[in-house]
Amino acid sequence: MHWGVYDQSIQELEDKLFSNILLAQRQFDGVRPANTDRPHLLTDQLESARGCAIKLPTLYTGRGHGPFAEMLDGSVKFDLIGGIGPYLLGHSHPLQIKANLEAARGCILNSTNFLPASISSEVSRLLIESAKESPLVHCWFSGSGSMANDSAMRLMWNKRAPRKKLIAFKNSFAGRTLAMQSITSGETSTESLTLHYIDFPSDDDSAKRCLQQLDVLLKNHNDEYCCFYGELIQGEAGIHTPQLKALVMLFEKLKANSIPIWIDEVQTFARTSQLFTFQTFAVSKYIDICTIGKAFNLSAVLFSKDFYLPQGLGGTFQGSVSSLLYAKSLLRLLQSGPFHGPLGRINSLEQKIRLSFSKLSSRFSVRGIGTMWAITIDQGDEVTTNTLLTQLFNQGIIAWKAGRSQYCIRLLFPITLLDEHLDQVQQIFNSCAEHIPSVES
Repeated sequence: MHWGVYDQSIQELEDKLFSNILLAQRQFDGVRPANTDRPHLLTDQLESARGCAIKLPTLYTGRGHGPFAEMLDGSVKFDLIGGIGPYLLGHSHPLQIKANLEAARGCILNSTNFLPASISSEVSRLLIESAKESPLVHCWFSGSGSMANDSAMRLMWNKRAPRKKLIAFKNSFAGRTLAMQSITSGETSTESLTLHYIDFPSDDDSAKRCLQQLDVLLKNHNDEYCCFYGELIQGEAGIHTPQLKALVMLFEKLKANSIPIWIDEVQTFARTSQLFTFQTFAVSKYIDICTIGKAFNLSAVLFSKDFYLPQGLGGTFQGSVSSLLYAKSLLRLLQSGPFHGPLGRINSLEQKIRLSFSKLSSRFSVRGIGTMWAITIDQGDEVTTNTLLTQLFNQGIIAWKAGRSQYCIRLLFPITLLDEHLDQVQQIFNSCAEHIPSVES
């Protein structure tokens, strides 16, 4: 079924536009220096309107291709953070261009939860089918990752009332709404929510502490918890992965005590060797609720039949029509293409990134999985990390930092990255290291 108005003449015009746009965008195929050193008026205006400085000293022009994006100063840079996650396929991918053109045939800009666009039915079906081997059978779209997490919390409270205590990993990042900020900031309680934290089990010591801390909480508060919340890969905290044996032991203890498990995949969705990270880590059967966003270009909460809510979750927007069309095409591509599994594109890209980064300066330490990577310079102090960010930007790489006490450069690679691009990225990092004084000196 076609979205919006459609006939042969519209299709021919759309095909011509598609070809012309793609050809024009493909001209942006490498790093280029700025053609002006003057601040751009639009950047100044946006900062004034927002009442604060933007994260980087310029804006996108809407021109770019693959891992490359053009800035208002005329420079073209590697975009290795992708807006902190959404640009899994890089810039001007054919699926993105087609989604925008196809959306223009419709009579609305956004799909709403009150009267959803027909496309949302197929996207929901494809998404639920993708969550194989898990109990997740329902899907509700939300306006952002934070709102998807808010929806997950409402589902938990509806099912588990009057329990208002929650177990979470330390250094979690759940979003910026008021409720999610309570989890993110490390606050122990709000008016309606009490947080109890356990260590993220990233190594033997933290795994041991994690399980011991859980035992104490279960002994003291067992029937008071509405759920457990956690990211399987901690992105904002600096790309930390769990010890899998400890993760399974943790989930087994939670299940034995009838505590539901809510997993936040807003940042990790589609970025590891399986579509969901809970599939990558083989813990699908434990998951009661999962939130996704970013690379999906929509946000959603998936949940089991135990959390079915007859009245729904509310909220006006599901997302833009172009985002729904793109999400449908993205799911089809990832499901049918050579992307997942041991021999898939993402696993292959992970190995190539690891090999390329093994050639970095000894000042750098590296960790990562799939397309999510962290690079720490020296001891990870904030001043040196910020200096590295500036140097990278000036030499052609857009990245951002992560971490809480020890900082790192966070990279979320597009899966359109080529081997030659990795070589250039590695060279830029090494060049930057040569121009940054070490803390010891």
